[in-house]
Amino acid sequence: MAALLLMSGLAQAAADNGLVSEKSHYGIQETLDRLEGVLRKKGFHHRPAFAA
Repeated sequence: MAALLLMSGLAQAAADNGLVSEKSHYGIQETLDRLEGVLRKKGFHHRPAFAA
């Protein structure tokens, strides 16, 4: 019961600040590649901020 109350409190705290956490189906590199593809389609130009 205490764990349920704690989890609901954590969920409420996350909801209060707009943070949403969800496990990804993709790895980090694939996520970044997919994001880059979406941004390119929308006309954003790639400027690397740092070397990978």
